[in-house]
Amino acid sequence: MRCVNTANNITRLAAPLLLLLALFTATPSPAQTSPEPAAPAAGLTQAETDALVDRISTEVVRRLRAEGLSPATPAAAPATTPAGKAKPTADAPMMADDSMDEDYVRRFARAGSIFMALPALGDELARVPGMLTSMEGERPLGSYLALLLLAGVLVIAADAAARIITDPLRRSLAAHMHGSRGVGALALLALLDALGLIAAWLVSHGLLSVWFPGTLPQSRFASLVLLSVFSWLLYMFVFRAALRPKLRPARLVEISDDDASAIFRAIGIVVAMVLVSRGITRVLTAIGAPEDVTALAEILEALVVVAAFIIGAVRQRHPAARFFLGLSRRAEPHPVIAGISQHWIAVAIPFFLILGIARIHGAVMDQTMVPEALVTTLNVVIGLLLMEAVTGKVTRLVRGPHARAADGAPHLPDVVARCLRFAVFMIAGLYLAEVWILDVLALASMMDTGRVTAGVLAVGTTAFVSYCSFEAIRYLTDRYAARAYKPVMPGAEDPDGDTPAVVESSRAGTLVPLVRVVLYATLAILVTLTVLSQLGINITALIAGASVVGLAISFGSQTLVKDIVSGVFYLVDDAFRVGEYIDVGKGKGTVEGFTMRSLKLRHQSGQIHTIPFGQLGQITNFSRDWTTAKFNLRFMPNTDLEKLRKVVKKIGVEMMDDPEMKDEILMPLKMQGVADITDSAIVVRFKFTVKPNKPSYIQREALKRMFRAFPEVGIEFANAVLALQNLGGRPEGS
Repeated sequence: MRCVNTANNITRLAAPLLLLLALFTATPSPAQTSPEPAAPAAGLTQAETDALVDRISTEVVRRLRAEGLSPATPAAAPATTPAGKAKPTADAPMMADDSMDEDYVRRFARAGSIFMALPALGDELARVPGMLTSMEGERPLGSYLALLLLAGVLVIAADAAARIITDPLRRSLAAHMHGSRGVGALALLALLDALGLIAAWLVSHGLLSVWFPGTLPQSRFASLVLLSVFSWLLYMFVFRAALRPKLRPARLVEISDDDASAIFRAIGIVVAMVLVSRGITRVLTAIGAPEDVTALAEILEALVVVAAFIIGAVRQRHPAARFFLGLSRRAEPHPVIAGISQHWIAVAIPFFLILGIARIHGAVMDQTMVPEALVTTLNVVIGLLLMEAVTGKVTRLVRGPHARAADGAPHLPDVVARCLRFAVFMIAGLYLAEVWILDVLALASMMDTGRVTAGVLAVGTTAFVSYCSFEAIRYLTDRYAARAYKPVMPGAEDPDGDTPAVVESSRAGTLVPLVRVVLYATLAILVTLTVLSQLGINITALIAGASVVGLAISFGSQTLVKDIVSGVFYLVDDAFRVGEYIDVGKGKGTVEGFTMRSLKLRHQSGQIHTIPFGQLGQITNFSRDWTTAKFNLRFMPNTDLEKLRKVVKKIGVEMMDDPEMKDEILMPLKMQGVADITDSAIVVRFKFTVKPNKPSYIQREALKRMFRAFPEVGIEFANAVLALQNLGGRPEGS
């Protein structure tokens, strides 16, 4: 009662103020009377009277001009429309339509009477059983309710029976949920679930035709009940296809069985409460209940729905958080998805409260656009979540269990899924914008709606095409970037140091980063100009201004322009590639990357040299095509050189046959000849030709084999001991 009194007091205070505001804004301006035509004189017709008036007026004007007087210029008659009505002038005050204000005040004032209609609500609901048996030929109430309950059970049983019959086939399909065949199995599972829905629809329509025919109150009430039951089954069909409480391999999101079952049960309870409360409101409307009673029922329905949503969200906040994490396609969730999973409840509860307030306001003011827009927004968000789950599942099935291939190259299904997701999100955003901006806020008139819609569609199409182009560029360039050179950190080789970093470089892989930047910049410029042109903005002036600014920048930064142009010519000449070892005079090292103006070299000691292209000068490339390694070894003076040559040749042949080295060696190891003769040794030179990737590795392997093979055939390396002999005596140490 206190709440009712408070509402009445607020109404009494607000109503006069609103009425005063409405009267103030709707006060009409003084009427502007227009001159009426002169009445005809006695004995004359209207035409004769008008002609007489014209002659008198002409004579008066002539005499005034003859006397040097200027006749007063008559006030300009107000412009008339083709219908003959006066056209309003610019300074005429706008006449406000006070009917809307009066209607708003009237509906606001009835808020107290709505809440006072609670006893009448009970009376109206009490009339329902009597109305169900008021017509002749109606069944008794008890038998009718029992038959209606049986009909609802049969509809639900039809869906359950279809699922039980097809359960073995569904489990068989779930067992083959891998690869491209898994996508077909997923679609077949949805079709099997739809069979249960079709069976429920057939049973409900058959029961309505047999047990509840015609348009009597009992038949109409039964139709409402069975329609609500079928709607509940339809909602459960959608969420069952996403959650699969008992078929984890076919589940769209990676969550546990307990979480899936808990979320599914909560959704079923919430949907049932919403349908029941909505059905009561429809019954009151159908029996012709007063407006205050119907509005009160809608308010109570809003409270029940909001309470169901909030309780369900709070109780299932942890399973729902894991559901959001399961939407991620990565091993580590995306930061956006991780944030949603942690804070979704803080967004959902205020949204549900706003929805309830909007429903209550709409019931009092008889305005349903805002609550309907909020419900539409909620349905769109749920649809987007389900779409995200479907695309994620299909992508995982098509590309296999691994996110990327062995070489790290991107997968085409990921690209297609991202493009489809962008299209769906864009369509959903445009639809919600139309609902809120055009329907709810009415920011555009009916004449402008078509033009605005056409412009938005053009911009949306351009955005979609540009995004697909961006993804295509990214996909094509990442395939080369995945095979590009990646520096090996110290300690990444084998413990014995025999496996060096393998350098894989190509001209395409070197140019890919630069080409990608250029394509991205070109695409961004074209998209920006296209969108501005579609919005009606003249882009000619923008292009001219950009040209002038670019020319001024080029003159003011000649060094930067020199670096960029030099880099372009170096890349065109193919002077170096990523992963190659070069010497540029100012530094030497392995090319790790470059930008538009500079080159990055990694020295073998670990330092990075960043050198502008304009300062490179001459470039010496040590990693192009092939390299010949030469090294010297010292042997005892009495070494058999022919035996040494044969042993070395045999070692070279063995290395050529080794699977790990045969693809790297171009010319086998051989003895080139004697390079020097000293007092205690013969210096012999050896050489081999290999690809520039592993020269040090091949040389170390050759030395190991020579060190093992030479002692077996009696070939000895020279030592550092020098034998001295006195004249006429024995050598020292003998």
